[in-house]
Amino acid sequence: MKKMLVLLISIPCMFIAWYCYGMGKSQYSGNIYSCIDMKIEYGHINPNNLKEVIDFSNEITSRTLTFSTKSEYKGFDKLSLNKETKTHCVYYARTYKKVFDYIISKGNLKATCEIRREPIKGLGFIPKFFKSIGDTRMYNFTKDHDYCVVNGVIVVDPTVYDFLH
Repeated sequence: MKKMLVLLISIPCMFIAWYCYGMGKSQYSGNIYSCIDMKIEYGHINPNNLKEVIDFSNEITSRTLTFSTKSEYKGFDKLSLNKETKTHCVYYARTYKKVFDYIISKGNLKATCEIRREPIKGLGFIPKFFKSIGDTRMYNFTKDHDYCVVNGVIVVDPTVYDFLH
């Protein structure tokens, strides 16, 4: 009986891992909403826990997009979790917000996510530094950069998250 119970529990877990993560990022091409729904349904993400929502929104955005200065973004509904879509910080922020808002809609948490396009207070020296050393790519990345702010105080930068993970 115990073996049967373990088998019944492990098969859905393996399916979720395969479905959401595609046995590696490159093989999955499914609907992002259905992956999020499965994660919530099986208790892997709690839509009422702000930290989990922030972290999972970053993870999904990172699994979906690849940074590029030229965007190939064709709309959120055409995205999959295989990092095929190359884009810049504008669509990283938009994708993060869509994922965040969708997860929040599944629970009772009162939280907001807004996109901002301005230097983060206290970090205005960074674009000046890159300009002074002639690094055009990093200068453009830092001078005019989109990021998200959760509940008006928590700064979340899904582009930087992707760079670091």
